[in-house]
Amino acid sequence: MWKLLVLQMMQVSGAFALARRLTRRRVRVLCYHGAWLRNEDQFGDKLFMRPETFAARMELLARLGYRVVPLDEAMDMLEGRRPPEEVVAITIDDGWYSTYAAMLPVLERHRFPATIYVTTSHVRGQSPVFNLLIQYLVKRSALPEIDLSAFSWARYLVAPRLRLAQAGERLSAIAALNEVNDRLGDPATRLAMARDLATGLRVPIDELLERRIFHMMSPGEIRDAGTRGFDIQLHTHRHTMGDFQSELLSREILENREVLADILECPPGHLRHFCYPSGRTDPAAWPVLDRLGVVSATTIEFGLNPPGIGRFAIRRVLDGESLSPLEFEAMLSGFYDLMAGPRAWLGRIRRRLHRQPADPGSPLRAPDGRTNP
Repeated sequence: MWKLLVLQMMQVSGAFALARRLTRRRVRVLCYHGAWLRNEDQFGDKLFMRPETFAARMELLARLGYRVVPLDEAMDMLEGRRPPEEVVAITIDDGWYSTYAAMLPVLERHRFPATIYVTTSHVRGQSPVFNLLIQYLVKRSALPEIDLSAFSWARYLVAPRLRLAQAGERLSAIAALNEVNDRLGDPATRLAMARDLATGLRVPIDELLERRIFHMMSPGEIRDAGTRGFDIQLHTHRHTMGDFQSELLSREILENREVLADILECPPGHLRHFCYPSGRTDPAAWPVLDRLGVVSATTIEFGLNPPGIGRFAIRRVLDGESLSPLEFEAMLSGFYDLMAGPRAWLGRIRRRLHRQPADPGSPLRAPDGRTNP
């Protein structure tokens, strides 16, 4: 409540407008994932958002008058080939079916370009993303515990009875069930386990599967999105960085590129923008990206991007259902970016005040330099 009141005061006083002018040469990159297509409480705050919320965000973006540009143009600005001026690039991660069904029509209505980073392991077979499906089933169940001993796959569990009464117990159950599902291998067997689990948890699953709530776009939908002008780009094949091992990471990107190039019927070299899956970044990946001809890589580190920022460390504004329109405007204006420096300075002062006197014979330990709000 207090945070929103302060932000409202800053907006009315002109602080947002001033921040926007001061940061007008920084490139804003928005980050989205999928839309929640069910008529119930939205699931996964930064993973899915209600279609109505996304539509309202795009309406606000248009009303605020930012110029929305393709990612290629944004990179030209960041690398000094053209001057930036209050521009926004829109990126959408993963390639969910709901992105295709609910988000792309909104972008077309506003004539906003967007880059869609697609992970491809679930694309051709069109199986659901099982780890999220299992998480949903467990979280939506009203049962305090479940006995899974009647199912053959339960032999892989340490104990077939899982307690679900507490939040921590549910998280442990989700982790254990996903480990089992990973062991089952082929999608048909994994789907059978998910159906068994839904029955045991008393959570309906048929509509989830029929409406493709946890599915990626099909090859035909990816191709259609590309022909409609949306920029399809790289997000690894299995949504993993391969523990940043050069060979594994190269394989992930090359497989991802091969599948997408085949679907889009385009030269592999056209697929040259990359998004780190799950936001896992490490400079160890940069030589691999460079060798494979990748020209940009986006993170989920918050912030606007000044010209000259490293092309493999592009910051973004991660939007979500819980973010208010006022907070979204504050982030987009650059107000949060400008406040990051003073906040870090105050944090260092606070840490020093609460720190025990240092040993005269040893230097003070350097404070943490993180500045994200």
